[in-house]
Amino acid sequence: MKRLRPISAGITAIVLSGLIAACASQPVGPHDPEAVVQPDLVQPETGTVAAGDTLEVHFPQETGRGIAWSLEIREEDDWHLRYFMTASSDGIGGEPSWVDAADSDEYAWIDIGVVGPGPDLVPIPETVEPGEYRVCTANSAPNICAAITVTS
Repeated sequence: MKRLRPISAGITAIVLSGLIAACASQPVGPHDPEAVVQPDLVQPETGTVAAGDTLEVHFPQETGRGIAWSLEIREEDDWHLRYFMTASSDGIGGEPSWVDAADSDEYAWIDIGVVGPGPDLVPIPETVEPGEYRVCTANSAPNICAAITVTS
């Protein structure tokens, strides 16, 4: 699995450097506090996925979205950001990749709009700890999520 690298200046990108800098030591809280689990809009192929696998996500209402995703763990009745992932959908977005949200480098995604039913292929980092998570779109409005369980 390739780690996400900075994108060259010639490509339109959404830069998350401010967010990453704020979360550099230990991500606290969700990527987007307004994001909610919406099974009518975003549906994972399975509710349980192993670390290192690729999760297929479908969109029954063909909801618009980007290729950026976040992975957040449920702890103490709140969501805590752990990873950012880049998905692939119908060949858009290239090879799926991920980065630990606590990493202090700057990251960017190509600003691509995706529509249709999917599937979007979202990589689950091989370093993720088992637990209850939500996977959320990270650069669309509104951000929507699906609940998943990650196993080792």
